[in-house]
Amino acid sequence: MANDRLDFITLQKEYIDSGIIDANEISSYSGKSVILTFSLNEYNTLRSRYEGKNVYPRPGRNDITEGTWICTLESDRDCYVAIPVCKIGPSFFMELKRSQKDEIITALWENHKDELIPNFNEVYAQEIESQIIAAVAEKTAELREEISILREDKAELQKLLIENGALLKIYEGVNAQNTEKKTEVLEVEEKDSFDVLRTGPDEITSDLFTESKYFVHINDSMTSLIIRPHDSGRAICFGNKIILTGLHAVIPFTEEYVMDSSYDPDTGDIRIKLK
Repeated sequence: MANDRLDFITLQKEYIDSGIIDANEISSYSGKSVILTFSLNEYNTLRSRYEGKNVYPRPGRNDITEGTWICTLESDRDCYVAIPVCKIGPSFFMELKRSQKDEIITALWENHKDELIPNFNEVYAQEIESQIIAAVAEKTAELREEISILREDKAELQKLLIENGALLKIYEGVNAQNTEKKTEVLEVEEKDSFDVLRTGPDEITSDLFTESKYFVHINDSMTSLIIRPHDSGRAICFGNKIILTGLHAVIPFTEEYVMDSSYDPDTGDIRIKLK
C-alpha cells in the first residue's frame, strides 16, 4: 500500500482468496476503486458524491443499496457511475486484519483530515455536551437534595431556638424573681425598720408589716408572740400598724419603746419577746 492511498488491488486479492468476492467480478472492472456512502435523494434514487460530482450506480445494477461501499468508478460526462465491489459494514471490519484496519485509519486521517476534523468536532461536541448536561442535571439533583436537607435542619434549629428562647425567658423570669426576693430580704435585713415599736397599749408598728391580715399566736406563758402574714388572719394591719386587742393586759403600756424582736425571711415570721 502506498503512503497516500489505499491499495485496493491488494485488498481485493485478499478478499478473493478468502472467498468474500468473486475474481470474475474484479477482472471486469476498470477505473478508480474508492469507498463511497450511498443514500436516497429526494427522487428516491441512490446517490453519492466524489470529487464534487454525483455518483450513481451503473444503470441496470440493483446490487448497490444504502450504505458504504468499495466500488469502481467510471466517468460519464458530468458524473460517475459506480460498480460495486464489496459493501463495508461491521462484518467487513471484523474480518480485516489489525494491520489492514490501521492502514485504513491512517489513510483516512492523512488524506481526509480536513474533512474528518469538523465531523469529529460536531459529533463529539454533541456527545460531550450531552455528557455535560447529564452531569449538571445529576449534580443539580444532588444539590437540591442537600438544600432540602439543610432547609429541614434549619427548620429544626429554628424550632429549637424558639423553644430554648421560651425556656430562657422563663428561667430569666424565675431567676429575676429569686434575685428580687433575695434583694428584698437583704434590703430588709439591712434596714433599721427591722424593729418593732410598741406605739400604744394595743398597737405595734413596723415597716415589716406590709400585708393586710396577720395570724398572731401568743405562747402559754405569755412571754412571746409570733406574727405571720396570712389571708385568714384576724389581726388587721393598716399603715404598718397592727392592733392586738388585750396586749395592755399582758404588758402594761407606759411609753413608746422598741420591742425585742427577730425576723425570719424564709417564713416571714416575726417573733416578739414580751417578757
